[in-house]
Amino acid sequence: MNAGQRGGFGNETASAQEEDAVSQKGVKAETTLTLSGGTLSIDSVDDALHAVDVTVSGGEMTLATGDDGVHADNTLTISGGNVTVWSGGNADNQPLDADGTIAIPDALRPYMGGKTQLG
Repeated sequence: MNAGQRGGFGNETASAQEEDAVSQKGVKAETTLTLSGGTLSIDSVDDALHAVDVTVSGGEMTLATGDDGVHADNTLTISGGNVTVWSGGNADNQPLDADGTIAIPDALRPYMGGKTQLG
């Protein structure tokens, strides 16, 4: 049965372009990533959490990564919660990394084991 070009049974072909590339990041947001509670466990090859702006205000997070634990292209704000990060072993890999500002109140400053770097 050949229903012709409009019916979809003919020789027509369809093509689509995939705009999103495959990412090895654990969680990737295009603009803002906000985590306010719950339990999150990520083991990723690349950044565990990545967005333009990242805000953590609660929850329990355990992040294991071959790159940055949390990477914000602009601002990283941590105002609550418990964040444990195991990050990659070279100078470019940091538990917490922001290309702009990292804001963590003094009372919530993390205990940094191993490498003591913030980017």
